[in-house]
Amino acid sequence: RAVRGGVEVQNLGEVPAPLVLVDGFPHGPGALLHDDAFGLAPGETRLVGVEGEVSLASLSVRAWNADAVGVSA
Repeated sequence: RAVRGGVEVQNLGEVPAPLVLVDGFPHGPGALLHDDAFGLAPGETRLVGVEGEVSLASLSVRAWNADAVGVSA
């Protein structure tokens, strides 16, 4: 979900998500995504920082073992 300063990603499953990817980040001057590939343990939450004036509506998050989901407000 979109939060102030970035996107909060949580593994709601019962198994690890070994490769979580953030897709759809807009490219442009001053736009920076702090991390776009990482792993999450079951129940773990991670804040992925975002810098610049960008819309998070185009983002989706997927994992090696899970389908993509859109970022909600």
